Amino acid sequence: ETEFSSDLIVWNGFITAEAQNVEAGYAQIESSKKKVYDYLLSKGIAADAVVFQFVNVNKQYEPVYSANGSWAGQRFTGYRLSQGFTVESKSVDAVENVSREISSLIAQGVSIEAMQPDYYYTKLDDVKLSLIEKASADARVRAEKIAVNAGAKLGGVASARMGVFQITGANTNEEF
Repeated sequence: ETEFSSDLIVWNGFITAEAQNVEAGYAQIESSKKKVYDYLLSKGIAADAVVFQFVNVNKQYEPVYSANGSWAGQRFTGYRLSQGFTVESKSVDAVENVSREISSLIAQGVSIEAMQPDYYYTKLDDVKLSLIEKASADARVRAEKIAVNAGAKLGGVASARMGVFQITGANTNEEF
């Protein structure tokens, strides 16, 4: 058993705008994008860690009913634009803090929705090798004790099996 901390964080979110025409909606998206980008940089996030995806445009409609309450069709109400963004960084603490505070941009007129960050560990193979090394040394010590108690000597390895590596979050049973 060993403990290690994530060394890579990936955080996704998106900004939205609603307008009567695409041009006005796009202007809102561009304004929000600049505010999000500037905010991230001001909090110590590297510029190359931030990627904005394409702008998605959807027409919005509302149902229309006749005087007797039956459905009569739909009426165009405007456009909804959205643009996703991703922050991928080795500055785990900085991105984690920003992900909790980003909603402060709502006061600046930014319509934003952010997801929970995803955490990764990029050196898992090194941890596995270290654990195998420790397990092998422990197995040898146990085998020597068994041999001494049985009045025998250790020979070569007859067979070896490796168990399952299980990764769980600290103080949880959540598997990764």
